[in-house]
Amino acid sequence: DNLTGLGEGSTFDSKNYDITYVTDYTVNKKGLELTLSGSKTYGDDNSQIQYKNIGYDRNQVVTEADADALESLQQQMKDSTVAGTAITEKTGVGTYADTTGTNPVLSLKETTKQAVADKLKGNYDITYQDDLTINQRELTYGLTGTKEYGRTLTNYDPLQLSNAATGDEGTLKALAM
Repeated sequence: DNLTGLGEGSTFDSKNYDITYVTDYTVNKKGLELTLSGSKTYGDDNSQIQYKNIGYDRNQVVTEADADALESLQQQMKDSTVAGTAITEKTGVGTYADTTGTNPVLSLKETTKQAVADKLKGNYDITYQDDLTINQRELTYGLTGTKEYGRTLTNYDPLQLSNAATGDEGTLKALAM
């Protein structure tokens, strides 16, 4: 038998060789970064965090089946995203992210991480990024009472607060005095 593809006029004849086919190669996992994002209002406990869909770069996903798998897991990932221990109801307004990889502000439960890896058949080296935005809390305050023009204000409540975060009301009233 002559091997094909050697070109016309080749004198190669496979009968002249004891051929061993070597198929020693490794398929490495492809990198895939998933981004967990959420937001909440200052003073709300972490159960009030509103999670967005888990983001990823579509160019990092090799097949449509893998993209479909990630889409099918969106709700499960959102439901199992938890806030890191550094985030409390007193964490100030701003955007927080784990820049070191050691102290996530948002993370997936381990069982969900495993479900993602299983659904993607172990073909990806998955890393997680996170960001949490804490928005300002709306606060309404005002002075209520009555007085007659030209007289001293009497019979009043010095500060009416609406929607103050737990624990902040006393401080706000003291500052207004």
